Order: sequence, then structure tokens, then C-alpha cells
Amino acid sequence: MSILLSTTLARPDTTDPLTADPRGIAALVTLPDGVALPEDGAVMTLAAVNTATEAISREQYVLIPSENGDLYVLSRGDQARLSEQQGMILGWMAQEIDVDGTFNFVIDPCQIGDGPDRQARVSVQLRAEADGPFLPVIDDMRLRGILDHDLDEMPVCPQAG
Repeated sequence: MSILLSTTLARPDTTDPLTADPRGIAALVTLPDGVALPEDGAVMTLAAVNTATEAISREQYVLIPSENGDLYVLSRGDQARLSEQQGMILGWMAQEIDVDGTFNFVIDPCQIGDGPDRQARVSVQLRAEADGPFLPVIDDMRLRGILDHDLDEMPVCPQAG
């Protein structure tokens, strides 16, 4: 399930993914009972195309759980990779090259125990700076309405074995 609302991006206090401090990027994911995120269950993608050379920079970053179980952050390695990618893309832009870019955040939940209730709800908020606000991307929506499959088809979490 991909999530990114244009209304969130249009807010004046939204930090651009190209200038965000990778150490501050985080997702606050509130899942219902019976649902969890596997190790690779929260992924962000940043992609850009240099329109002068047609060079493409597309990287995926798996967010990992922090000490707070609902908060997902970039690993130190992915923080460094993102910083390098940001530098390259900003370098293109500094040369006055048009750059087409996309930012995407995806969660792919799995079920634990008996799984979620049919009315289960989920919320996701993203933050681009350590001291910045969390901006709602999904605000208390029905889980079944944002999945790419039926609730009955949700895979069992690997850790639930």
C-alpha cells in the first residue's frame, strides 16, 4: 500500500525530502490489534531523473522500529545512503538542470494471532526533521480500505510463525 497525500505535501511546514535531515526522518504507524509490520514492512523510495542526461537515481530505504514500537526510522547506513542521494540530486539542481522527482512511502502489514477486526483502523504520520511535526498521511482510516488485498488474504507475520 503506497501512501502520500498531496494535501500533506502542500502544507507550508512540510520539509522537502531533498533537504530533510535523514537522521530526523520517521514514520509513526498506529496499527490495530492483530496487525504488525514485518522487518521490511515500512519502505520509502526517493527517485529523481536528471532531464539533461536522463540519469536516474532511485533508492529504497527500509525503515526500522525504534525504541518506541510505533516509530520507524532509517538505519545509520540508510541515513548515509539518503544523504549521498540527496547531495547528488541537489548537485544536479545546482547546475540548473530540471529534475523530475518522486517520493513514496509504503507499509505492508501482516497479521498476528487471529488477525484484525473487519472494522480495524490505521493511522500513519511522517516527520522529516527530528524536531519537526508529524504530518498525517493516513488519519484513522479503515485498514481494509488501504490494503492492496482482502483482509482475509493478509499474510501471517514471520515472527508469529
